[in-house]
Amino acid sequence: MLLSVITINLNNLEGLKKTYNSLMPLFNDTRVEWLFIDGDSTDGSQKFVLESGKAAYQSSEKDNGIYDAMNKGLQASKANFVWFLNSGDEAINVNYLLQELESSTSTDILFFGWQQYTLGKLSTYRAKPKWYIKHSLPTRHQSIIYGKKEAQKIIYDLKYPVAADYAFTATIMASQLTRIKSIDFPISIFDTTGFSSNRSRQTAQEAWRIQREILKLPSIFRIISLVIKSRNFWKDFS
Repeated sequence: MLLSVITINLNNLEGLKKTYNSLMPLFNDTRVEWLFIDGDSTDGSQKFVLESGKAAYQSSEKDNGIYDAMNKGLQASKANFVWFLNSGDEAINVNYLLQELESSTSTDILFFGWQQYTLGKLSTYRAKPKWYIKHSLPTRHQSIIYGKKEAQKIIYDLKYPVAADYAFTATIMASQLTRIKSIDFPISIFDTTGFSSNRSRQTAQEAWRIQREILKLPSIFRIISLVIKSRNFWKDFS
């Protein structure tokens, strides 16, 4: 199995349908499995996925938040690579993605570009260089593909309620042996109404701890990163 696409959901049926429709080109590809991890939704999400018959694995139970659900999906994966595409996010350029993965079997992390709507306009963004992990994720979490062998050695740490994805990626990249590829091509449309999009202050606080405890950055680098994040936070209100 080449790729596990893991979708986390909680009472977001409309977003789930959008994600599902974007994954349709992959459902008949034997190299791909779709894993659906639900937090005990009551809006018909479970029934929708069950009736679709497309999920190779489906779980629905109360959990300890989005990152707890991601850990469940990661452990259920049977593929070489994992891709977290949550309800509301959309997959794009999937044929290009599969071609890239076929030629990247020894890679631990792949960073792709992404798209998102800003004031009604769809804009495309490139992945940042790998050194950018010292400040933040080099791309949206929805545009990161993880090699499962390395990813399953760790978990999403629940002590970071909104930045566990940053901690997870930083932990993998902290190893000098990590094999990384950056590809400008976008593979996702990011849902700007998602879980961590409107938690800038908390994200910055957790990033400070990750930079100190995982990346071991000197205080001056952490201060610069925090100032940049703070400027972006206040810009949202200008």
